[in-house]
Amino acid sequence: MIQDTITDEALRAVVVRTLQVNPTASFGEIQDRLRVRSGRVLDPVEIQRLQQIFHDEGYEAGAVGLASSNAKDLATSESLSHARPTVKELGGLASGIVPFFIHFQSAAPAKIGGAAATYFDLVALSGGIIALIFGLGAASMVKRTPQQPFHIALTAAVVLLGAYQVLLGLGLLHRMGIFRLG
Repeated sequence: MIQDTITDEALRAVVVRTLQVNPTASFGEIQDRLRVRSGRVLDPVEIQRLQQIFHDEGYEAGAVGLASSNAKDLATSESLSHARPTVKELGGLASGIVPFFIHFQSAAPAKIGGAAATYFDLVALSGGIIALIFGLGAASMVKRTPQQPFHIALTAAVVLLGAYQVLLGLGLLHRMGIFRLG
């Protein structure tokens, strides 16, 4: 049985095509692909030439380096350093919490003639609106990472704080009897 030997150019082409599809392919994966493409068992001389091309021409170093870089990126994204709050989350928290300590309110108690009590807090209203804007902006930036639940929970807290401050600032919580005037 006569076998056609594979040229170095054909070996190089298999290496390049395999690395284009899978940039982190190992020598074994490239060897398997060549065996499948040729439809026969590879000659030991061909395997040795393939290994020389893969190793000596720098393809192996590039594939190993990329695999190492991918592993490092994955480990970094799974670490807690990515669980740090974003600027939008921190801004939303600050604008939702500040109205608990700073007030600029006007209140009028109920009159005997039946007029309802009114309440308005400009700081709570503006802080709530800003917190809602930050919260919605942060929600649109949440990425699928292992820390996604943390960012979703923090964003939900910002949106809830914002909604609470808006309701408080408009005096709706006072009208429902949750808060009392004066």
